[in-house]
Order: sequence, then C-alpha cells, then structure tokens
Amino acid sequence: MLVLTSRYASVLSWICEIHADQRRKFNQDPYISHLLRVSGMVLEWAETEDEALAALLHDAAEDCGGQAMLDEIQRRYGERVAKWVGQCSDSLTQDPTKKSPWRERKEAHIAHARTAGLEVRRIMLCDKIDNLRGIVARFEQDGDAVFSYFRGGREISWYFRSMYEVLTPGQPAILTREMKRLVEELEKF
Repeated sequence: MLVLTSRYASVLSWICEIHADQRRKFNQDPYISHLLRVSGMVLEWAETEDEALAALLHDAAEDCGGQAMLDEIQRRYGERVAKWVGQCSDSLTQDPTKKSPWRERKEAHIAHARTAGLEVRRIMLCDKIDNLRGIVARFEQDGDAVFSYFRGGREISWYFRSMYEVLTPGQPAILTREMKRLVEELEKF
C-alpha cells in the first residue's frame, strides 16, 4: 500500500511556487492543473512515494531551469526522484525557448522512453494521456486551430502514436486502452 508523507505535501507546495506563472498552451489553465491530474492518475498505480513525487515534478526540469532544477530536485527529494524527472524530460536546457528542433527532440525522447523503467514510462504515459485529453477537447472547440499551439503542428499525431507504442508495454490495461483511444481520436483529425 502506497503511503504519502510530508514529502508529497512539500512537493505540492513547491510546484505551486515554481509553476505559478505558467499556463497550458491551448486553454490557458494554470499549469499546475496538468501536474495534479497526472499525479492523480499515477497515484492509482504507483508503488512508491518517489514515483508520486516524480509525477508532480515531471515537467519541472524541462520547463523551469533545466539541469539546475534537476540538481535542486535531487537535493530536496533524492537521487531517484531526480533521475526519474530527468528521464521524463525531453530537454534540460536552462531556457525552454532554446530547445533543440522539435522533431529531433521528440525522436530522441521516443528512443529514450523505449528503454526507460516501468515507473518512468507510467509517469510519461499518464502525462501523455492528460495532454491528449486536452488536445481532443480543444479540437472539439477550435478545430484544426488546435495544431497551431504546437511546434510540431499535425506531426503531434506521429509523436503520440510513437509514444503509445513505447510506453504501454507492461502498463495497466486501463491506461493502455485510454491512450490508444485518444491516439486514434487524434489521428482522425
């Protein structure tokens, strides 16, 4: 049985601070809403508190300071949490506006995900499910304009299909089915 301690509450407080000014690209919701949804999904399947912490922090290094943030995560929450957050990140540049080209970054991330451990793939899977839910819902409102929010445009369908293929082996069937359903929905657009 998973037991959450004051470490989880500490991360909750910290993510409210470090992501305070961030918004979701396509609906302008506070970014923390995404982190809370991903964490909620992960909590249903996590075996350790470290996995739950990494789920809350999965975008912190990528979006809030790169390697320096990853070092701070390690200092606060340990090597394993920092390692998993790093593996969930597709870029560790300090300035998120200076990331590598989209396709190159995503191809490398897919290749890395293929060899990631079960816990990391579960966090990434829950992250992708939440992202897909948001895209599908926004498509219903904005149509093709939803693709303008993403550097990859319509290529995001390729990316999510590829991630589905590498993330789902060994994962709970309910998560696998949900991702497949959402990928297929996105591919219809």
